[in-house]
Amino acid sequence: MKRYVFALILAFLVSLAATWIMDNPGQVVMAWRGWQLETSFATLALFIFAVILLVITLQAGMQWARRELPFIGTNRHLKRQRRGLEAMNRAIVALAAGDHITASRLINKTKLLLPPQPMVHVLAAQVARQSGDEKKQREELKALLTDPKARFIGLKALARSALRQKKYPQALTFITEALSLEPRSVWALSAGFEANVGLHNWQEAERMMTRARWAGRYFDENQAGGNWDHQKAAFNFC
Repeated sequence: MKRYVFALILAFLVSLAATWIMDNPGQVVMAWRGWQLETSFATLALFIFAVILLVITLQAGMQWARRELPFIGTNRHLKRQRRGLEAMNRAIVALAAGDHITASRLINKTKLLLPPQPMVHVLAAQVARQSGDEKKQREELKALLTDPKARFIGLKALARSALRQKKYPQALTFITEALSLEPRSVWALSAGFEANVGLHNWQEAERMMTRARWAGRYFDENQAGGNWDHQKAAFNFC
């Protein structure tokens, strides 16, 4: 409502000014480098008003284009992100279907369209694992370590990969750092127990169980060898 009132007042003032100028046209003479221009003040005022109106119109048009057109300004970036997210979703579907070739192509497309995303590296690592490319898988997982928010995910995945290959010293390095980030993590305590048992570090394995008990967490019986009393007795025997 206020805008309409302001527009009416402005139109009224402009009409008054135009009427006054028409009643008092005056004369304007401009000379520059031998050129001389003579016109009425009303004509000059109308020209200046037209220029101002043109500038305002062009500015409004540019703002509209940045806001509405998909290939200009902010919308260009939004459209790019939308295409990247769509490619990532299609990669997830392809990965679930076991089509690692299509998934790899879509992940590469996602990397081009989106800024660095932890989820993209996780998916790329899964694709590499499906295709049997262990080197590529490690590269993608290590890329997660550069992001503080995704570092734990990268450490967990690298540790799991090392445990599967029975590379217990390497796995224990990742697990130790993961525990420094999440000291009460069920997975980290359980994986630390498994790695230490694999290295025959019985005291360290027992310490992992003790930490789990203090944290109020318990291992799965199939994974950690039964309840706390049985585990304790086994280590005392060792």
